[in-house]
Amino acid sequence: MRSAGIAVDLYKQQFDDTPDSLFPNNWISTHFYKGQMKKRLVFSYPMKCENRQREFNVKMVQDTMKVKNSEFIDLAGWHYKQKYLEGTGVLIFDTYNEKLYVNLSPRADKDLLIQYLENFNLYVKNPYKAVTFKAVNDGHPIYHTNVMLGMLTEHAVVSLESIKSKKERIEVIKELTAKDINKKPKKLIDISLKEVNEFCGNVL
Repeated sequence: MRSAGIAVDLYKQQFDDTPDSLFPNNWISTHFYKGQMKKRLVFSYPMKCENRQREFNVKMVQDTMKVKNSEFIDLAGWHYKQKYLEGTGVLIFDTYNEKLYVNLSPRADKDLLIQYLENFNLYVKNPYKAVTFKAVNDGHPIYHTNVMLGMLTEHAVVSLESIKSKKERIEVIKELTAKDINKKPKKLIDISLKEVNEFCGNVL
């Protein structure tokens, strides 16, 4: 990557039992959508698993804040109240249509999502809308939205089969595809639960 001219920052693993701490996954996100935002935002999030709570890396936050006109919003401490919102795993942004898709689960608390969106919408020209639903696999809640929903430029990869409520399923299809409520409607790539298990939904 460096030989291709890409700047790379290296971080050390925080603890022996935090292998995911080598890279910023779920506990932190950065946002700046050209033409939409007044500032560059950096969020930290509350993780459900104890070892993942310890991934919080002050140096990584400080490094991301070096970019001019950045604002840091720290939600990580909510895990002390047993409320979780696992960042990029549960929050799927459709920046073209200014929406946020969230599968509500033990790792995506609805009340905390409302507070998150209130914070986020303070920094955008047009407020983002939350589209929430519940997805399951083999009778169990799907832990992260990005397991069953991926947002692409022209398409959305989604497992409609995992959304058991007919009402919610119809609403999700409408929010993704309807021309009258979207600047850029998506074409659906509907995947099966078998394909969800093979991580076909976990795409960028």
